[in-house]
Amino acid sequence: MRNIELLNDDDKSWYKSLVGQLGWFAISLRWDIAHAVSRLQQFSASPTEGALEAALRVATYVAATANFKLGGEVKYGVNKTEYYTDSDHGGDRGLGTKSHTGIMLVLNGVPVHWKSRKQPKTVLSPANAEIYALSEGVKQVRWFQWIAADMGIDLSWPFRIQVDNSQAISFKNSTCSNSKLRGMIDLRDSWVRELRDDNIVEVTYVRGKCNYADILSKCIPGGEFNRLVNMIMQGCKKRSQVK
Repeated sequence: MRNIELLNDDDKSWYKSLVGQLGWFAISLRWDIAHAVSRLQQFSASPTEGALEAALRVATYVAATANFKLGGEVKYGVNKTEYYTDSDHGGDRGLGTKSHTGIMLVLNGVPVHWKSRKQPKTVLSPANAEIYALSEGVKQVRWFQWIAADMGIDLSWPFRIQVDNSQAISFKNSTCSNSKLRGMIDLRDSWVRELRDDNIVEVTYVRGKCNYADILSKCIPGGEFNRLVNMIMQGCKKRSQVK
């Protein structure tokens, strides 16, 4: 988005309408554009020529991938869930210093809920950003499992969230009391208490290349982006073979 010239009133209205429509797709159907749309929405107050060009590229991508769909094979037996969180620590300096959170919830191999959102405050370390993303993931997963229970869908407790940051796991397990994180996070905050509750969540490590939430937390080059989309669509059946 190098062209920073502001749009005129007509183009500004068009931009808001286009991004609004893309936002509906990003929330309800197209997890693959959620991060891009999240970035575009940050220009809604003062959209630029570069932002409009980027929005048109996203719209073109959506049109070119019109066969994209949510769904999978019909399965019977025990429901399988996979929950992922990720963050990008200040990775988009052109839009500020705040990190970005990505969350993806998968039920029986199909993404059913996802979020791509800027974090509310600037944090000082990648681990801090990951811990915040993990805590937000706990809230989303707990909400999802409660809704599933109301619908008669049997899901296991405690649930497991996969992250690609070992310090986030150490924080959850209270094994990093002497690390650089000490004093950086207020343990009185409700999101930390929820994260530390062993009866709610288990946190395990997943390789970065197999973290579904990666596609929701950062800008990814075309080849790697396509690999992630294909991996998620296929359920990462051959995860151990991904290099």
